[in-house]
Amino acid sequence: MSAPFWSTSIETVLRELDASPAGLSQIEADRRLQRAGPNRTSDAGTVSALTLLVNQFRSPLVLLLLFAMTLSLFLGETTDGLIVLAIVLGSALLGFTQEYRASNEVAKLLAVIQTRVTVLRDGGEVELPQDALVPGDVIVLGAGASVPAGANRMAPRSDATR
Repeated sequence: MSAPFWSTSIETVLRELDASPAGLSQIEADRRLQRAGPNRTSDAGTVSALTLLVNQFRSPLVLLLLFAMTLSLFLGETTDGLIVLAIVLGSALLGFTQEYRASNEVAKLLAVIQTRVTVLRDGGEVELPQDALVPGDVIVLGAGASVPAGANRMAPRSDATR
């Protein structure tokens, strides 16, 4: 598909994905899951502890304080330079600790949360984990539902029971 997926017609998307508005068969979905893999976001957003620590020293204010410390030490004001160094190191250590703990807690929360989605399989609605979505699945959305993957809207349902 050369055009962005959101501007492509439904008919074109269905044809290119070899899918139908009635959804996929479970056998075809299993085949596509093996070929495409689980529908997960990459862990590229995770940051190592070393990177978190180094990032504490990238603030303009911290760099200014490090410059002032270096200047103080160069001019023979050892006490002032060491005080500024202690403040910078304490601030960096505190910031690192907070960010490290927060990122670990977010990772724990994401491990617990499992988004479930309703799709059409074998002519009926089936609820499964978001990881099991495959290219060509027809997702059934209800009022207030979030879109669980890059998707294209086919048609609204007219029944008010959803």
